[in-house]
Amino acid sequence: MSFQDGIWTGQAENSNKENELRKKIKGYSKLVVNSLPLPKPSGGDCWLCYLRQMEGNKTLGECNHDVSHLESHLEEGYIVPSLVYRAMEEKGCGPYWNGVAFSNDYNAGDWQKKQVGKFVKRYLYRQFGLVS
Repeated sequence: MSFQDGIWTGQAENSNKENELRKKIKGYSKLVVNSLPLPKPSGGDCWLCYLRQMEGNKTLGECNHDVSHLESHLEEGYIVPSLVYRAMEEKGCGPYWNGVAFSNDYNAGDWQKKQVGKFVKRYLYRQFGLVS
């Protein structure tokens, strides 16, 4: 965005890109909700979502500030159990919420599943810098 000849340029373009990204994230979180329960996170997941650093417990993608793999997950609709787990972990979720997301033993209602979707949506917003 710049100011030229008394006119701000680029603002609408940035706003449109941000709105488009928000729509993709919302769609992805709904896809997560509709896919619950998920298989448990494993080495078959996206490695940038699955692998962790030794100290600090961040994922490889978080350590590298790499969101390109997240963009591809949004585009492909690839539900990554490790991403869902990390989103819930970041919010401080414990065994109950892990059961909702990853176990057939829990008879989770719609509100619990939607809450998992909200965890994912907020996590992705933070990763893309849409919220702090």
